[in-house]
Order: sequence, then C-alpha cells, then structure tokens
Amino acid sequence: MKDVHIALSGSCVRLAYPGEDVLDFPDRLSFGPLYALDDDSAVQARTRWFRDLYQSVHAPEWDTSEVCQAGMTTLKAQLAAVTGQVTLWVGDNADEQLMLRALLPLLGERPLFVVSVTEHTGRPSTHWCPAEMLEPLWIRRRELTPEEKTALTVDWYRLLAENAQVRIFAENALQGQAQDFYDRQLLDACPADYTQGSRVVGEAMVNSPYPVGDTFLNFRLYALIAQGALQAQTAGMNMNRIKVRQA
Repeated sequence: MKDVHIALSGSCVRLAYPGEDVLDFPDRLSFGPLYALDDDSAVQARTRWFRDLYQSVHAPEWDTSEVCQAGMTTLKAQLAAVTGQVTLWVGDNADEQLMLRALLPLLGERPLFVVSVTEHTGRPSTHWCPAEMLEPLWIRRRELTPEEKTALTVDWYRLLAENAQVRIFAENALQGQAQDFYDRQLLDACPADYTQGSRVVGEAMVNSPYPVGDTFLNFRLYALIAQGALQAQTAGMNMNRIKVRQA
C-alpha cells in the first residue's frame, strides 16, 4: 500500500515529496456556493456562479471554473483508487480547513492523517511554506481519531446547510459571513483620486485580517461600483485597466 498526500492545488507539497503520490485539491471553498463533492448538480451550479462572476468583472478569459470542475472529477477518481494511508496538509485558514471537512465523506473509514503546518511552522497556510520547510513535516503527521472525524463531518454538514457566501477561519472555527465581508478593506484601500483597480484589490488583500484571494475582492470591487460606493472612470474593463476612486 502506498501513502497518498492531498494538498490544496499550488502548494509546494509535490516539490517536497517528489516521486510520491500527491493529489491536488483544485478548489478554494472560502467563497461562493458550497457543495458536497459528490453532488454533481451542485458542482455545476458553482461552476455557473464563477462563470457569471468573471463575466461581471469583464474578465471571462480569467475563468478557470471548468478546469476546476474537471480537476475535482479527476480527484474523486483518484480517491476511489486509493488503498493506503492518506495524509492531508492543512493550515489555519478557511480554504484548507474546508478541504479537510469536504473530503471526509469521500474518504470513509480509511486511516486519515493530518499535517498541521501552522502548528509546526507558525505559518497560516501550506502555500506559505517552501518545499524545504515541508520536507521534515510528514513524519510529524498525526492520525485523526474517530471522534475528530465525526466532529469535522458534522461541521461540514453544518456549513453546507448554512451555505454562506464567505467563510473565514477564526478562533479555531469556520465561520460564515455575508458577501460584503471584505468591502471595508476595499473602501479603505481606495483613495480620493483615481487609481488602478488592481492596486486597490492588492492593498485590500495584503491588509485583510484573513487570507483572501484577488478573485473575490475583484468581484466585490465591481459590486461597490454598482452600489455607488466607488466611482469608476470608465466602464466595461477588468481590474487591470479600470480606475476607481471614492464616490
């Protein structure tokens, strides 16, 4: 039996463990419609939501939702073939904590181990760890107890039922938030004079108290323009070309 690693796509786990089976979890679940991984209709609904999102920010060429959906199909097929131990790489952030919970119903009763990069490195995410920092951590993995797996699964179904548009990890728990949760950071990052939209998004991302990517912040930037809270110099452009200011 061969051990298998599962990590959020884009991390350095594959580089840290060359030659081993490292499966990519392709989706970041901290915003947008949540879905059970084995619910094909819900997966498709999330894909449509992202397609609409990229259309709304005038950047359909940035849409990777179909690739993500295909990646999830691949991951499920790979998991069905796994016979050995499974190790999940997680940190204290919403995306990796959601990944952990979302996978539990698919992984069943098999032994499941977790490497907490935050516990061992102090960093909030596997993405923040270079390969050389991850290399010695696998031997420090620990097996989840049946009670822990049950509690995490119950929490997953709570989150599915709640289906908030934004999810953060705070005080050692996943919390649902309203869609405008990060709007304050965007407003604070936008000056009185016109400045490039991507600069506003970047500053809000850096100053956010919780990890958030530019995709969702870009989406909310245009929502604030539509609401009249921010003013755009021109319309119909993506954040790399649009200029915005306080209304």
